[in-house]
Amino acid sequence: MPTHEPKFHSHLGRTYLIIAEFPDTEAGNKSANTYMAAHPNAGVLAVQGDRVILANNTDQGAGKGAEVSPKAKRAVANYGLGICLEAYRMTATGNGARTIGDDLGLTTNQADAAIDAGRELAGHV
Repeated sequence: MPTHEPKFHSHLGRTYLIIAEFPDTEAGNKSANTYMAAHPNAGVLAVQGDRVILANNTDQGAGKGAEVSPKAKRAVANYGLGICLEAYRMTATGNGARTIGDDLGLTTNQADAAIDAGRELAGHV
């Protein structure tokens, strides 16, 4: 199974899971605003250098992402934070669980679980 390492950002002495990054440009800011409109729990963590960094508003900075449901916790434990976020990101291009599973080396059911966990981590629910 490929590894998709999650990215973290240290801010004010805490470590937050980065759920999305956008360039700090007019187009990037527009994309970030669109993302946050679609993901009510997503918010700007920091603007650093040439990028806008988004995190889940419920992320307490403990270095493990936002608090999620028990089902999502199992998926994260089984497949990893990075795989779950990547599986959810892949749905934006119209890919379904079967295609995502094939790309990430997961069964369709595993991909469904990873997508759902990624959706929670990304602040969609």
